[in-house]
This record gives sequence, C-alpha cells and structure tokens, in this order.
Amino acid sequence: FGTTGCLFLQHEISISELFPTAIRSLASSYSIVVGRLGNVMSPLVLGLEFFPSLPYLLLSIL
Repeated sequence: FGTTGCLFLQHEISISELFPTAIRSLASSYSIVVGRLGNVMSPLVLGLEFFPSLPYLLLSIL
C-alpha cells in the first residue's frame, strides 16, 4: 500500500506541474477521476475470461 500511495502522490504532483494555472485544478480533478474509475473497474475487468480482448477495449474507452 505504501508504494501505491507514493505513486499516486507523485502523479498528483506531476499533473499539477504539467498544466498552466488556469486549467490546473480541472486537469488534476479529471486525472484523479479517471484513475479512480480505473481502480474500480480493474477487479471487474480482470476476471473476464470469455472475451479476452474486452478488458483492453473497456480500458481504452475509459
């Protein structure tokens, strides 16, 4: 859990440094929402065995 927390913190710092001040909060919140959706969907997607390319399709749509 410590590694994941450090990576998430590093991601937030790098997102805040990448974008200009005018859109920094919007870009940061969008990045966090997409990351959380990926975290929620990953256990559901990894268990699929009937359509092997479905996980890649769902995550690319995200």
